[in-house]
Amino acid sequence: RRWWRGKLEGNRRRDAAVLSGLREAGWRTVVVWECSFKRADARGVDLLDGVARRVAAFLPSKRSHLDISGHSGLLAGMRIRNDKP
Repeated sequence: RRWWRGKLEGNRRRDAAVLSGLREAGWRTVVVWECSFKRADARGVDLLDGVARRVAAFLPSKRSHLDISGHSGLLAGMRIRNDKP
């Protein structure tokens, strides 16, 4: 259990550092978590379309970051974060 906690915390720190570096370099970022597609089964196309719509709406926006996760595997459970530089 201790090993997993350390691994996950290390992953979080690494991801935050990478995203910060990309933003500092002027990049806009989109993170689509695998869990946004979990349990898709018959709804897989709907889930993919929903993610695609959210990314398409992000592209012309002035937002710097889009984070999509769906812990329940449903679009209604997705979290979107808008971080401004």
